[in-house]
Amino acid sequence: MTQARNRIAFRAKLATVLAVAILAGCTATAGKLVTPYDPAQSAFARAKGTGVISGQAFLQKPSGALVYAAGKDVYLFPLSEYSVERLAKIYGEKKFRSVYLPVRDPALDRRFLDDIRVTKASSTGRFEFTGLAPGIYIAETALAYEWHDALYGGRFYEAVEVKDGKTVEFVLTSG
Repeated sequence: MTQARNRIAFRAKLATVLAVAILAGCTATAGKLVTPYDPAQSAFARAKGTGVISGQAFLQKPSGALVYAAGKDVYLFPLSEYSVERLAKIYGEKKFRSVYLPVRDPALDRRFLDDIRVTKASSTGRFEFTGLAPGIYIAETALAYEWHDALYGGRFYEAVEVKDGKTVEFVLTSG
């Protein structure tokens, strides 16, 4: 009975958070980016290469236990003036945005969307991007989880430098 009551209370909290997210999403980070998309800055990402990014995405619960980004999309896009402005609008000066601070992506140039690669994380949060040309890329994902009837998580990213013929191993997390 207590477990059922906890589930109902959690669903009520989640409904409130989603309602706030929808309302806040109407005003948060809307509109176009000021910096124009420059295809020349992202050209390296469209070239074929032999670099590899191999990583693991997760968040750490307050208890210390890890929550893996199992089955979550991991996005990879080239670092450019345009993508830096996008990240600044979404995250401010941090690399993590809490699930309680909803945001909509700014209106994006279609050509930038074409630069984005996507893969799914495994059951242990592992992911890999292959055939990458040298350059600096941004890996980004989102993860939310329930802990003690509260919702935790958010969106987070990390910059990764790729060199031809090399594999870069890194951890994608909030801290």
